[in-house]
Amino acid sequence: MNKRHFAKFAAVLLLSAVMILAPATTLQADQILSNAQTVNLSFSVNESLTLSCTPAAVTFSYNAVAGTGTASGPISCTSTWALASTRTQLFGYAYFATPGAALADATTNVPTSEVFASMDGGAVQPCTGTDTTISTIPVGGLCSGFNPLSGPLSNPVNLTGTHTNTILLSLANLGQLSVGSYAGVLQIQLEAQ
Repeated sequence: MNKRHFAKFAAVLLLSAVMILAPATTLQADQILSNAQTVNLSFSVNESLTLSCTPAAVTFSYNAVAGTGTASGPISCTSTWALASTRTQLFGYAYFATPGAALADATTNVPTSEVFASMDGGAVQPCTGTDTTISTIPVGGLCSGFNPLSGPLSNPVNLTGTHTNTILLSLANLGQLSVGSYAGVLQIQLEAQ
């Protein structure tokens, strides 16, 4: 191969290599872009506080000789919460709206002083308590309160959570009650402060 042919061959080889290795953008038409648009994104996580208690009804077995009533079983209450970092306490309350007639038939009332509650297997207490900081609880109708937490709320440890408490009711000091069907309503509520 002579020098002329070799120079031509080298030039063709070099041009081929440049075309193969050249960026694709130089071989294409220039791009055109629109202006950039922005979309703002957001979401909110709201506070929530829910309580679910079962069973929906408790029946008492009356013992006329002892003047007592035994509940058909405990009430199980599951608390679920998602609270703001400004909250410091979470409490639960079981109470009767009418302390003089926690249970009643057409003629006879069973007052809260004859209704007792054991919270989470603790000591049995009469449902005659008072908490004036809670406007929904009448004087003398509060059963012992329960705490879904083992301590105060703290960020971020327990501002969200779930916990189950039990309430076992009983009746005492009833004496001889007249024949009839006695009924009442126990209110159970959570409060976050």
